Amino acid sequence: MLTSLILQVSSSVPVSYTFFIGSILTVTILAFLRTLRQGILYLKRLHEIPCHSCTYFTNNYCLKCTVHPSRALTEEAIACADYESATRATTPCSQTCNKQCPWERN
Repeated sequence: MLTSLILQVSSSVPVSYTFFIGSILTVTILAFLRTLRQGILYLKRLHEIPCHSCTYFTNNYCLKCTVHPSRALTEEAIACADYESATRATTPCSQTCNKQCPWERN
């Protein structure tokens, strides 16, 4: 029964329409896969931004970085020359003034 239905449909639809619909589907699927690949590559590039683990990153919307506020959390920050890992116990304030800052209370 299914094969007879397929034969009826395929005989009633001209070959040019089938080819046209198949071409459109192929182009659409390939465009979707290309866009998906570009999106994944872009996300991988964004995950290289080191700002969140930098000493100078403030996590404040108004002033994201005390050294380069306009480049913070952008692709320009990937190769930032002033990047310092925030895993150290010292902060920029304790490095410069050697006293405890008012906001750093232990």
